Amino acid sequence: MKIRKLQVGIAALLCLMAMPAIVTATVVRHMNLDALMENAGTIFRGTVIGIEVGTVEAGGAELPTTTYAFRVLEMFKGEATAIKGDEVFMTITMIGSPKGVQNGADFVRFNVLRDMPKLEQGAEYLLFTTPESDIGLSVTVGVGQGLFDLEGGMAINQSHNARLLEGTSMGGPAVGPIDYREMADYIRSKVGTP
Repeated sequence: MKIRKLQVGIAALLCLMAMPAIVTATVVRHMNLDALMENAGTIFRGTVIGIEVGTVEAGGAELPTTTYAFRVLEMFKGEATAIKGDEVFMTITMIGSPKGVQNGADFVRFNVLRDMPKLEQGAEYLLFTTPESDIGLSVTVGVGQGLFDLEGGMAINQSHNARLLEGTSMGGPAVGPIDYREMADYIRSKVGTP
């Protein structure tokens, strides 16, 4: 009986291994605004002034990267990459390509990378980013949860701010855009920036 169960288990495992892997989305833990702040190494508002595609070596493979350069408009937490006169700059290197598809034999495309944020040249964002890894990579906290588009004085992340304010002392809607100035004041009060 035990041998039969083992045989069935091995057969099931082999069938699963033979099936093509289909990854349709990345599962990420939901975070409210307080958790985003707590998990971020850097929080800033900035405008994308440069986008550069490259690679990084990890585990013997070359992985695609995108490096985003920002002109910082407000720094809430962390240290800027560079200061030139009165201007402050940040550079963040994320895994993945801004187009989501890699051309060329040297690249491997991972479906999970399609969920990584893609930023646009000239656009303004509020970012909550992880501390830089040993190989120089960072990402927005909670993938799209830590990346806010800023338009018309409002802020909205890639999760449409779903439950962003739940469990926080900041009032606001359960979903949808929130006033950027109110959000910025709340962040300042929590992280201690002037």
